Amino acid sequence: MIRLECKDGTHFKFWEAAVKGASLTVHFGRIGTEGQVKAKQLANPAAAQAELARLVREKLAKGYTKRGGKVAKVAKVAKVAKVAKVAKVAVPKARGDARAAALLALAELLAPKHAETKRRVTLALTDPAAYAKRYAQELEDRSAEDDPVDPWLALVTAITNDDIELGTSLDWKSPAEEIQAGLAKVIANKKLDEPDLFAFYDEDAHLKTKTTDFIELCGRAVSAHGLAVVELDLSSDSHELTVMPWKQVARARELAKQAGGALILHGPKKPLAKPLAAPAPKPGPTTKIEKKKFGWRIDHDEAFTRLPGVLRIIGEAKRKTFLLDCRVWPPKEKLVAPGQFDLTMDPADDAKRILYAVYHTHEDEEFDPRPKGLLRVEQPGRAPVDLLDRLPDHYGVDLAVWIGDLVVLFPDEPTAASKHGKKPLVWNGKTLAPGKGLPNAKLESGFLRGVGVARTGRGEDVLLWGGMGFVAKGDSFKKAWQLVADLQVYDKVIGAPAPGGGFFYLHTRTARSGPRAVLREATNGKCIERARLDLTPHGQPIAAPDGSIVFSVNRSGAPKEPVLCVFHPATSELTFVPPNVVGFRKDDIADGYGVNQGKGKDGPFLWVLDDEEFRRVAWSAILALPRVKAVAR
Repeated sequence: MIRLECKDGTHFKFWEAAVKGASLTVHFGRIGTEGQVKAKQLANPAAAQAELARLVREKLAKGYTKRGGKVAKVAKVAKVAKVAKVAKVAVPKARGDARAAALLALAELLAPKHAETKRRVTLALTDPAAYAKRYAQELEDRSAEDDPVDPWLALVTAITNDDIELGTSLDWKSPAEEIQAGLAKVIANKKLDEPDLFAFYDEDAHLKTKTTDFIELCGRAVSAHGLAVVELDLSSDSHELTVMPWKQVARARELAKQAGGALILHGPKKPLAKPLAAPAPKPGPTTKIEKKKFGWRIDHDEAFTRLPGVLRIIGEAKRKTFLLDCRVWPPKEKLVAPGQFDLTMDPADDAKRILYAVYHTHEDEEFDPRPKGLLRVEQPGRAPVDLLDRLPDHYGVDLAVWIGDLVVLFPDEPTAASKHGKKPLVWNGKTLAPGKGLPNAKLESGFLRGVGVARTGRGEDVLLWGGMGFVAKGDSFKKAWQLVADLQVYDKVIGAPAPGGGFFYLHTRTARSGPRAVLREATNGKCIERARLDLTPHGQPIAAPDGSIVFSVNRSGAPKEPVLCVFHPATSELTFVPPNVVGFRKDDIADGYGVNQGKGKDGPFLWVLDDEEFRRVAWSAILALPRVKAVAR
C-alpha cells in the first residue's frame, strides 16, 4: 500500500493505492473524510503494477508527496471496494419525460447553439451504455466510471470539457487566480466579455481569499454588468461554474429543478448598481521585463535540462505536441506531431546527436507489452534507428539519455521490480543490452533512488544510478562517485557542470532538523557541501554561461521566499531573486527557467516561465542583485 498526500496550501487530499494480483484498489479523498474507493481489474499482475506506477507518477506531477508509516487497513479498503461495484448503466433506454426535456432546455440555455453539448446530454438520456463507452475516460476522471450514467453529470462534464470550456470545474481549495482565469475564459468563450469585468481583482490582496468567498466576490462583480455566476450542483467538494446573463437565471434555476438538479446563484440576490472598486495602482518591477504568452499547456521535462531552454508544450484543445526553443527570443515553436504525446528529447551540445522518445499516452486498461510510438536515435553519418522494436517485452522506459556516444534507457519502477529490467539498457550503435558494470536496481517502497544524469565541467557525461555516478569506458561503465544516501526517491537527479571535472546537484532533505536542501558538488570522486538552504527547491540546477548555478524555489503558500536562487561557485555566494525582479506574483513558482548567451547587443538573458507566460530579464540585472555568503559544513 502506498499513500500520497497533497498539502500545498490550497489542496488537502490523500490518495492510497494497493495491488493484489491483477487487481488495483485506489482510496482517495479529502483528508479527514472517508473518501471514495475504486477497484480496477487489470489483465495480469504486471499490468496492475504498471498502472499503479503510472498513477503515482501522475499524482507526483500534480504536487502529491509520499507519506511514511502505516496507512488505512487494506482489508477495510478492499471490503469497501467490493460494495462500490455498481452496475455501470442503470438508466432507462429512453427518457422522453418532462425531466429530460427540461435538461435539454437547460443545456441550450447554458450552451446556446452548441451542438456538442446537446449531443452529449441526448446520448446520456437515450443510450447510457453508448455514453459510458464513448466518454469512459471523462467518467474515470470524475471517479464515476462504476456509477450509473447521470445525464446531469453529462451536462456538467460537457460544458466544463477542455475542448468546450463553456464552464469551469474548480476544486474546493482553488486559489483566486485560478477562479478568475477560469471564469474569464468562460466569459470570453460565451462572447459575454465586457471591459473591466474583473477590475476589482488584486493578485496579491486575494492571494489567501477563501475559494467560496472569492466565487461570491466574482458573482458580485459581474452582476453589475448584467451577468451571473452560477454553479451546477453535484453535491461534492468541487465547484462547477458557468456565467450567464442575469435575466436568464430564474428560468435556468426552474429548469434545473425540473431536471432533478440544482443551480446555485453566487453573488447578490439583485444585481449591483455599480461595479466593484478597482485596487490602487502598485509600483512596477525594478527591472525591464519582456513578456511572451502562449496558449498551450507547457511541460518542463527534466530530460531537457541537458540543453537548457528546450521545453515540451502540449496544445490541449488542438491536440498537438511541440518543442519550444527558449534559447532565442521570442521563443520558437517546432511541431513534433499531431496528438498528445509523452515525449523526451535529449540533444547533445552540438544538437547533432538527437534522441527522441515519442509515445502516445497510454490510457487503455488492456496491458500493452510495449509502448506505441517511436524511440528514435539520430547521429551524423548514420542512418536513424528506432529502438522501440528492439526493447524486450514489458520493458518500460522512464528516461532516455546520451552518455557520450552511448544511448542509455532507464527502466521505470515496475520494470526494475520485475525480471525484465534490473539494469538500464545501453545502445552502442549495434546492439541493445543491459549496461555492463552497473549494479542491479534496488527499490525502496517500490521506487528507484538516485537516478538521473549529469555533465561535468569538462563536458563528460555521467550516468547516475542507485545513488552512484558512473562514467563510460567503451561499452562499459565505471563507478566514479558516491552520492549522498538519502536522495529523494521521486525526482530524477540532474547534475549541472562544475568547474573542472565535477558537477553540482541538489539534495532535498527529508530529515526534520537541519537545512531543507543542500547544493552539493561531486568532485574528485567525493561529494562536498557548497551551500545549505532553508528553502525547498522546485526545479533542477542549470548552469549559466558564466558558470553560475540557477534553480527555482517552491513558493506555494510562501510568498516571502525568492523565485530563484543563484549560486556563484567562484566566490561561494548566493543571490536570491525576489518576485518583483521577474514580475511574479507573491507565490508564483517558476515552471521553467534558463540563462542563454543571447546575440549581438542583447547579451546573456534569464528567461522564466510562469504558467503560459515567458518573461525575459537581462542577466546583468540578476548579477547586480545583492549577494550573501553561502553557508556549508
